[in-house]
Amino acid sequence: MDGWRRLYSPSPRFPSKAAPVFYDCEASGFDGVPIEIGWVFAEPKAGNITGESHLVLPPRDWPVEESWDPAAEALHGISLDYLRQHGRPIREIAQRMNHALDGRELYSDSPLDGVWLKRILDEAGIEPAFTIGRIDAEALISELAVDRGLGASAYARAKALAAQLAPLQHRAEADVRYWAILWNIVARGTFTP
Repeated sequence: MDGWRRLYSPSPRFPSKAAPVFYDCEASGFDGVPIEIGWVFAEPKAGNITGESHLVLPPRDWPVEESWDPAAEALHGISLDYLRQHGRPIREIAQRMNHALDGRELYSDSPLDGVWLKRILDEAGIEPAFTIGRIDAEALISELAVDRGLGASAYARAKALAAQLAPLQHRAEADVRYWAILWNIVARGTFTP
């Protein structure tokens, strides 16, 4: 895919006036294939959190059985049978991402998410209408906290509140809700999500 280099944004700091989009992928295993993708973003002025997730129907040529890790399934709770019954075609997911995230900048807390997102886009044969930030979600929000003058204890309280409101579930949309809520708390400067 020629546009892969363009997928990563050139600016590491708040390049867009729109709030960042936080995304996550779940996979069949650590060295496996993506089986779910989700994204969430905050709208600090309105206080809204918007997101969605999609189970990825693995193409026939993906080594999903070989890479299926029972330990990963125990974490995310998605069985291979369930995935095959409820997954959406990759091209459909990539088109939905382009429609929903056009012009937005995406951030994740793991470099593996970028690898899995690239695999989805490459398989779909679709150029992304969005970019991926060059820093991770934690670094982005930490920089925002510094810019907003939050001290270490206030930032720790913001993180604790975000974790309480969006506990880790090992599902794509649920897990990135944490980052969007934390972004919202820090951007608004109040301890309400």
